Amino acid sequence: ANLTMEMRMFRMRDVIVSSYIFRGQSTRVIMQLIRTFIEQAFGPGDFIIRKGEAADCMYIILQGVVAVLVDDEASVCVLHLRDNDIFGEASFIRDNAIRAA
Repeated sequence: ANLTMEMRMFRMRDVIVSSYIFRGQSTRVIMQLIRTFIEQAFGPGDFIIRKGEAADCMYIILQGVVAVLVDDEASVCVLHLRDNDIFGEASFIRDNAIRAA
């Protein structure tokens, strides 16, 4: 278990250092958050979340690029997210949050 946690910390180190989400949090809180993380891989063209879905988690991009598409046909890109970017954090701020984009 300790090796698994150390590997997660190693993969997450840049995000932890640079993200406002973790700023000011104790090491204990950060470690507890990281223990709950579930790593997922997505390929080109995969939809990660859709507008209107219940917001029940946040995502951290460890590697790659994610396009934020805002129209129903998923053809209008308004933003590209990259390594160490976070999205979906509103699910921790508001109860019963709905995805906005």
